[in-house]
Amino acid sequence: MKSIYYSIVSIFLTSLVLNSCQNASNSEKNKDETVKEINNKDQSKVVLAIDSNAINVVKRNNTDYKVTKEETPATAEEISQMVSSEKSATLNEYQKVVQQFFKACGEKDYNAAASLLAYNGKDVKRKNKDHYDMRVPNEIQIVKSTVAVVYGFLQESKNYEFITFDEKSSVNGTFGMMEVSFFKKGLGINRRQFAVTDTPKGMLIVDMR
Repeated sequence: MKSIYYSIVSIFLTSLVLNSCQNASNSEKNKDETVKEINNKDQSKVVLAIDSNAINVVKRNNTDYKVTKEETPATAEEISQMVSSEKSATLNEYQKVVQQFFKACGEKDYNAAASLLAYNGKDVKRKNKDHYDMRVPNEIQIVKSTVAVVYGFLQESKNYEFITFDEKSSVNGTFGMMEVSFFKKGLGINRRQFAVTDTPKGMLIVDMR
């Protein structure tokens, strides 16, 4: 009789334990599913928030940043029109020398350019009294480099204009000092100063800066 009683009690306890385990398992499973659902919802919210911000950033970028037009260099024809001899009509004798020099640079006429630039080398006897000689190798390079610089001024400009002029006297003679403004194709002005004086070889440019 006792053995039957113990068997019944044992079965009853085993059943309780199994039910408890199953409930615990179900509870843990439900908890995991709930946590996953919450995480999924949170992740969804985060993704949406990021997407929304990304759209806002793109919209701001479209309005905040403007693409600037890149200016193209002046063509050979445009440069030819800029350095036209017609500009000399209203210029004084000093300014005409600089205008002739621009024309020579615009046409890349190195001989003409050399004849308008005062020599500034090691030969003291020739300094500011003679022009450069295109028969001398190192002088050829100086003339070509100078022409290339001025041609660059013209290439990035839409026009230029003689702005100021002043005549000054010194122990070395009379100088015509002038300022030329190169109006860039984009924004800005490139201002350059030139000094011209009379020499045994004619009117020459003795300074350019």
